[in-house]
Amino acid sequence: MSIISAIFPQGEQNGAHDMLIGIESECAKDGFYVTIHNSRNKSFVERATIANLLAQGCGGLIVFPCYATHQNAGIYSELLIRCFPTVFVDRHVDYLDIPLVACDNEGAMRDLVGRLIERGHTRIGFFCNSIETVSSEHERFQGYCKALVAARLPVQPSLIFRRYKGLDKSAEIFDVDEVTHKHYADAALSHFLEAKERPTCVVAVNDILAIALMKAALAKGMKVPGDLAITGFDDLYLSEHVEVPLTTVRQPFEKIGVAAARLLLDRLKRPQPPADVRLPAEIVFRQSA
Repeated sequence: MSIISAIFPQGEQNGAHDMLIGIESECAKDGFYVTIHNSRNKSFVERATIANLLAQGCGGLIVFPCYATHQNAGIYSELLIRCFPTVFVDRHVDYLDIPLVACDNEGAMRDLVGRLIERGHTRIGFFCNSIETVSSEHERFQGYCKALVAARLPVQPSLIFRRYKGLDKSAEIFDVDEVTHKHYADAALSHFLEAKERPTCVVAVNDILAIALMKAALAKGMKVPGDLAITGFDDLYLSEHVEVPLTTVRQPFEKIGVAAARLLLDRLKRPQPPADVRLPAEIVFRQSA
């Protein structure tokens, strides 16, 4: 049986479990066995894993790139030079033509913010890790900006909070323990509450950040959504079961896995130019907004 290898940076919090179900089920249809590898979101682990898999003779790679993609430009470019069948999921690398399968980040965020505006929110904050260095977050920020402009509302820098502007702390950005540390959410909440015109709603780029912000607001005695509406992105299992069930965007994680596997398998049969695949996402309104 031929082998396809999947390399992911973390677990349940980014939909990996459902993506891997999709990858395994689709590969099995063509008689491929899937090995699963955890990069722990560390570029040197990802790099070593790819090198080892190439040496061991795997048939193709599906990679959810770790945060600091620039640090692995060497191994990614080697894959291209060798014409080695590779597909990325969730995050793209601008400078290399490796096909990507992901949800429509920009369109989904644009639609969510548009719906929030229709509900009367005209001051909407944006909470992220890094719009400069994380491609999926950059795309969601584009959707946020486009929705505001379409509604003739200016993009206000005072309503944007990002944990990092550069790569100096890249190793910790997607570490779940770090993400949920109270001081990050407290800093974001203080930023929004100290704005000249406070936001009535904050959209976060993922559910983990949204839930951390919600907990910080509730700890201060604020009412969600009465004092501050909050939304996330992903629709993780936890999102429906927090103190105030979270309004969010549901990513089709299993379908992303299926599409990534099918794209890779088709490339194994017939080498073809890279072509990204974007899947629609669904807005899920709950009590938090």
